[in-house]
Amino acid sequence: MPLKECDNVLVGHLLEKAREILLHRKPTSIPENHTAVNFYQCGLESFNPEPCRYDAIWIQWAIMYLTDEDAIRFFHKCAAAMRPRGVIFLKENVCDAGFIVDPDDCSITRSHAYYIDLFRKAGMRVAHTALQKNFPKQLFKVRMYALRFD
Repeated sequence: MPLKECDNVLVGHLLEKAREILLHRKPTSIPENHTAVNFYQCGLESFNPEPCRYDAIWIQWAIMYLTDEDAIRFFHKCAAAMRPRGVIFLKENVCDAGFIVDPDDCSITRSHAYYIDLFRKAGMRVAHTALQKNFPKQLFKVRMYALRFD
């Protein structure tokens, strides 16, 4: 079933809240050069992170809105943005096998095996993975990945 055209819903109020919390309530134990600096409101497929800038990138419940090709392109951009030994953390819903398309919200829920293959195609390896514990049984399982580029 093909995905229908979806409105590009941007949640600016969440970004503003993150900016408020991260810029004004900074713990004193964090060095000045280890703080949130830039806040972006755009789709992942159009995001172009600065090269060699990040030690870590956290992606949560977002890849599910990208096609495989857009996800791979995004992961390649992330690879270029990582410093040596950098890690990408990914948290996504997973289904038991293959993938499931939800035409109502234009998302793709992929299986763990599907993600492993997607990561391989993007040139990444899984350094660690775990299932979210104590998640409601009536919802999709949620899996977290720590990914590296070799």
